[in-house]
Amino acid sequence: MKTAGALIRDAVTSWSGVEALPHRFGGVEYRYGRKEMGHVHGDRLADLPLPRRIYDEVIASGRAQPHHVLPDTRLGQLLDERSRRRRGRHRAVSHAVRALPVGLSYDGFGSLPEDVQQRIRTVIEPADPVSWVQTPIPALEGKTFLDVINSADGKAAVADYFAKVEAFEHPSPKPKPGAEDLGHLLHFDSADLDSNRAGLISASQRSRLWRRDMLQLVGASACLIGGIVFNVGLFAGWFTARGKGAGLGVALMLLGVLIGFASTLLWLDLATGQVSTVQGQLQMVVTASRSGLVHSIQVGGLSFTVSVQVYDHSPATPMRVYYLRRSQTLLALEPAM
Repeated sequence: MKTAGALIRDAVTSWSGVEALPHRFGGVEYRYGRKEMGHVHGDRLADLPLPRRIYDEVIASGRAQPHHVLPDTRLGQLLDERSRRRRGRHRAVSHAVRALPVGLSYDGFGSLPEDVQQRIRTVIEPADPVSWVQTPIPALEGKTFLDVINSADGKAAVADYFAKVEAFEHPSPKPKPGAEDLGHLLHFDSADLDSNRAGLISASQRSRLWRRDMLQLVGASACLIGGIVFNVGLFAGWFTARGKGAGLGVALMLLGVLIGFASTLLWLDLATGQVSTVQGQLQMVVTASRSGLVHSIQVGGLSFTVSVQVYDHSPATPMRVYYLRRSQTLLALEPAM
């Protein structure tokens, strides 16, 4: 059977970052980084520095007693009298030491490992690190930093907290997607590309654009009818003084004509089903209009108005573009070989 000292060494050195070294006054000293967690004298006595709250608890419960040389300090000597009577002195010390979590020696900023202190200074950057580690933190469920690091999974919890703060303060730039991501935004896939390469519009593209053309026709009809009814009502004196405000009705009719013309061009393209191709260096252009910024891509002397998402995802590289000639409808694109 292993001795208490051997059991303690096996348990404590299994904690990440903890090493066993000879103690200057005899026995074995356990360190986490450059900080001493405590030391053990043979198989009978363990001296551990404890935070005041935990020190008072283990003394009051009888799990430990004040240090025999320095009783006024917070250096507790772990001796479990009941376990010692039942299992022997060496087993009592072993169980008492193994029952303590790793972080019990962290009672202030200065007691924290050097790497943790450095991360507090560089990641959190508190004005007063000493006070900060003792202040409740909402992101830690209202607990103090010392409470968290002294918990059973304190190391992992603290690492996770630092990682979240760093991610918030210094978010990693999102990589700009390449042309392969444009398929989702422009609604084309490999089957559509195969059809476009053959100079034909695919069945899925035709179906999608027919629905779009029908919506344009409905919009054009609504504008034309609305403009006509509005002007008739004005001249009949239904709304205001006769004829006043006729410009609005005319504008509605003109808008209907424009939408109808665009719809007609798209209908002709869909009726023929022919796809045109142009290739060259892709250029992104933003122009200002009365309604806001207009985003477009230019290639081979042609310009295609696109959404902001397509604009942001378009690579400034040589590309081959497939489109409908009359309506200048962009169907798909791929890198030019």
